[in-house]
Amino acid sequence: MVASRSYVIVLPEAERAELLGNVIELLDAHPDLAGREQLRLPYVTRCTRAVRAA
Repeated sequence: MVASRSYVIVLPEAERAELLGNVIELLDAHPDLAGREQLRLPYVTRCTRAVRAA
């Protein structure tokens, strides 16, 4: 999911690789995440709609 974020996609290749490497390292090292193949990630999308007065 991190790799698909627009602000990650537009990073220079070296920075993107470093960031994704850090994410992998965190997933491998964090006691709540290490060894898991799946994890629940709450994700909220908010949408606002405005109508312009005629």
